[in-house]
Amino acid sequence: MRLDARQRAMLAELGVRVWLPAPAPVSAPVPAPAPARQAAAPAAIPPAAPAASPPPRAAAAPAQTPALRLNPPQPLFAQRADGAGAQPQAAPWLIVLDSPTPAEPLAGDAGLLLANMLRAMRLHGRPDVFVSTVERAAPQAPVAPGPVLREALQGLRPVVVLALGLAPARLLLGGAAPLGALRAGAHRLDDGTPVVVSYAPAYLLRAPHAKAGAWADLCRALDLARQGPVP
Repeated sequence: MRLDARQRAMLAELGVRVWLPAPAPVSAPVPAPAPARQAAAPAAIPPAAPAASPPPRAAAAPAQTPALRLNPPQPLFAQRADGAGAQPQAAPWLIVLDSPTPAEPLAGDAGLLLANMLRAMRLHGRPDVFVSTVERAAPQAPVAPGPVLREALQGLRPVVVLALGLAPARLLLGGAAPLGALRAGAHRLDDGTPVVVSYAPAYLLRAPHAKAGAWADLCRALDLARQGPVP
């Protein structure tokens, strides 16, 4: 016989002992778990668009080096008609000059400094000192001395070519070495004529500290001249 809790309580009040096992407590019904919601499938992530490559950079145009033109050599010092004061030398000097006044290389402060440099070398006023000035030309023109240098060398046969400035040095020797490297080197043209590179007078006006180095270059040129012209 199955007794519920109330009946058992009544029997207990009456002193009646019940030996039947107590029923299991009735627990509240556990609600059935709700059916699991099917997880929504993640939205498809569209593939990332490939990063747009930057537009190709236009190749930088090479810098155009100003072309250089070598003017024919001219006597640097005007001579008197009677030739007085002329101090002939064993062989001519050729100065290739970067001048702010190519038509008048002795004009202005740079020309005055050039005259003083030659005076210190005891070349001032000599009829055998020639100058070829360098001028900038159209960028399309070739950077080369051309026949002017060949004719000057053949006609004058200078004992030394003195290149005063970076432009004359590169014009004569080619390449793109800096002036310091060109000054330090020993150079000769194709026919063997020695070339000494130094600063342009116009540069020395802007950089007086370089005058000591310029004087050393000029002394080296004098030493070469004492050795005599190229045979």
